[in-house]
Amino acid sequence: MDIRPLTVDAGGSKTFVVTVYSDASKTTLHPLAGYTAKMQVREKVGGVVFSELTSPSGGITINTTTSEITVVIPAADTASFKSKMVYDIKLTKADDTVYPVGGEITVVRTVTS
Repeated sequence: MDIRPLTVDAGGSKTFVVTVYSDASKTTLHPLAGYTAKMQVREKVGGVVFSELTSPSGGITINTTTSEITVVIPAADTASFKSKMVYDIKLTKADDTVYPVGGEITVVRTVTS
């Protein structure tokens, strides 16, 4: 799994794209046909789920041509995030499960009112 830290603005939507590779040297794209995706955001590993996104219409889009996953975390979800969160993405197919990316999320809040 690639570790990719994210920074999000509390109460703002966050979009990011992940390219999925079959090898550690990132030279071979992983074929994504037939996969579904799920992402969870939690305060800590095993903790309460603050956000859950899924494909194809729940915030995650899979592009099988480019082996890219586009994730959109809605503003309503980020508004409830604590200052530090964790996430990962799980890709599932009948005979395979892949965890291409995960990491910490730093949440930025406005200070001045």
